[in-house]
Amino acid sequence: MIITYHGSQHIKLSVGDITLGYNPVSKGAAGKVTKYGATIALSSLHDPLYNGLSELTHGGKEPFVIKGPGETETQGIFIKGVLTEAKLKKGFKINTVYSFIFDGMKVCFLGTLTQKLTGSEREQIGDVDVLFVCGSDDEHSLNPFELYNQALVLEPKIIIPIGFNEKDLPLFLKESGADKREYVEKLTIKKKDIEGKAGEVLPLMEI
Repeated sequence: MIITYHGSQHIKLSVGDITLGYNPVSKGAAGKVTKYGATIALSSLHDPLYNGLSELTHGGKEPFVIKGPGETETQGIFIKGVLTEAKLKKGFKINTVYSFIFDGMKVCFLGTLTQKLTGSEREQIGDVDVLFVCGSDDEHSLNPFELYNQALVLEPKIIIPIGFNEKDLPLFLKESGADKREYVEKLTIKKKDIEGKAGEVLPLMEI
């Protein structure tokens, strides 16, 4: 699995001829727009910063779009979306926590959390190998310390922080003991690489 980070909460995952885009930025929103052809597109929150799904139609590729809670199967990948409540500055919204098996690893995107995960939500998410913890500039979202705590609750092998601003990311990395770790421009992970790991934090460079 090849992972690249494109700013805000936008992540691109690739395995073979399958490309998955998570929370791409919409054209005209306050974030960097990155355009490419995706096989699957996920949006966790109805907001221009996270639902630029049309930007992932390119080069003859049009993605299968998922934007909300529920269970969906496409390209042999079973994707579960767990509903969480997000009480943001702009008002109440639904935040979807996505989890799925990709390249033999359980991947999870937390989206924008404004409160701690409930026991029921944690149970629905289940075991996690690679966890993307999503920061936000919204004043109601969980702070870096609370987000790191939520990451630990899910006991992932790898934690990747995304969407944090310049002030909050250093706090998250320091809290996790990863403040001295080098940023990676393109991360390639195989299942054998993560065996035996427990909560290792890997910061990504925005490209």
